[in-house]
Amino acid sequence: MEISKHEARQALDAIQNIRQQMRRAIAMGSAPYYMILWGAIWFVGYICSHFIRNANLGWIWLGLVGMGSLLSFIIGMRFRTKMRSESSPRFMYLWVAITIYAALVWWVAAPTRGEQASMLIVAFCMFGYVITGIWVEPSAAWVGIIVTVMAVIGYACFLPYFSLWMAFLGGGTLILSGFYILHRWRKPHPGEKLHG
Repeated sequence: MEISKHEARQALDAIQNIRQQMRRAIAMGSAPYYMILWGAIWFVGYICSHFIRNANLGWIWLGLVGMGSLLSFIIGMRFRTKMRSESSPRFMYLWVAITIYAALVWWVAAPTRGEQASMLIVAFCMFGYVITGIWVEPSAAWVGIIVTVMAVIGYACFLPYFSLWMAFLGGGTLILSGFYILHRWRKPHPGEKLHG
C-alpha cells in the first residue's frame, strides 16, 4: 500500500500534534513542580554538604527530604483532581521500587564517604528520570542522563568540590528544566490543532 506525500505529511503532522499535546499535559501537571522542588532541595542540601562537615548535616538532609516529601504529597494532591491518569499509580510504584532497590544497594555497598552516598542517591534518582523518559517523554530521560553524566564527572574529577558541583549542576539542571517545561511546553505551537 502506497501513501501519497500529502497523506504522509498529514500523518506526521498528527504525530507532532499529539506530541505537543502530551508535552502541554505534562506542563499542566505536577512534573515541572516536582523538578523545581527537588532541584531546590538538592541545591540547598549540597551547599550545606560542602560547608557543614559534622553530625548536623544528616539532620539537615533529613529535614530537607522530609519537607520535600511533604511538599511532594501536597503537590500530588493538588494535581490529582486536575489530571487523573492510569499511569499515575505506576509512577508512584516506580519510585517506591527505586527507593526499595536503592536501600538494598545502599545496605550491600555500605558507602563510607558522603560523596559515595550522594553518588548512589543521584544515580538512583536519575535512573527514575531515565525510565520516565523512556516511558512517557524523552526529555525526562535527557535530564536524567545529563545530571548523571555531570555527577560522574564531578565525582571522578572534582571530588573535593563534588557537593558544590551537584548543587549547581545537579540541582540547577532540575530547577531550570522544571521552569523550561512550565514556560515552553504550555504554549501551543504554530499550526497545532487544539482539541477541547
